[in-house]
Amino acid sequence: MAATAIKLIVAADEPALFYSSLDAAATDLEWIDVENGVYPIAYDPDGNVYRLRTEGRRVVIERDTKSPPDPQGLNVLLRKAAKVISSDNAFLLSLCVRRIDR
Repeated sequence: MAATAIKLIVAADEPALFYSSLDAAATDLEWIDVENGVYPIAYDPDGNVYRLRTEGRRVVIERDTKSPPDPQGLNVLLRKAAKVISSDNAFLLSLCVRRIDR
């Protein structure tokens, strides 16, 4: 079975959620949590910044073109995630380590 490519990493209290697409994240995340600030920022694997907002009861995720890429912010998030990801989930753990080592 091929590993799914991660396209979006969302900061959360988990401390991070990993998604294969923006659409998957927008479908999975609850609009009320977005409004309550549970997900303050998101990144793609290159450190580009994404903002989350709502339109009615729908979650909208858009690249923040006014913010420069923030690979350091992404690395901080991935370090936190790596501390809590089970060693059973080698794919996510390897993603965190590969990105941090860039």
